[in-house]
Amino acid sequence: MLARIPGQLDPRRDMRAGPQAIRIAPGMVIGACQAPRNIVIMDATGVHQRKWSPNLTLDALIDERSAAEALGPASQVSLVTPQGQVLTRPIARWNRLTSGDADLPIAPGASVVISTPGLDTAQKWVNQALPEWLASRLPGHDCQSWQLDAATLPDTQVQ
Repeated sequence: MLARIPGQLDPRRDMRAGPQAIRIAPGMVIGACQAPRNIVIMDATGVHQRKWSPNLTLDALIDERSAAEALGPASQVSLVTPQGQVLTRPIARWNRLTSGDADLPIAPGASVVISTPGLDTAQKWVNQALPEWLASRLPGHDCQSWQLDAATLPDTQVQ
């Protein structure tokens, strides 16, 4: 199972945080990326990058893609936050769960997956699996990762 726990590895903070600190264990992979300045949008027309701007919201982005005629018959959109959370919402203006202050802000490094139409099993699987897979990836570019080796970690048994 793939999982991603975003956070900053700061030994001083981790010593103070105690049980809430991120626990490093053999087999884990840690990584870091250059901070992203864009968002990625995936829809039926392809994969697009858009420069992030302050106050960008999911509803505004849906309206922007609709004006570009890139939504087609799509019925839902998934926002994958840089922290790895997947938030799925309906697209139709009358059926949106968000409005006004409840609209979802989009952070730099987020991915937006607009469901592609299709009723077959494979298409339904892609619409569900793609946002979940993206949530397991590090946001940004120039990413590096390191596999932790049990031989190099100190023996810290919790009692």
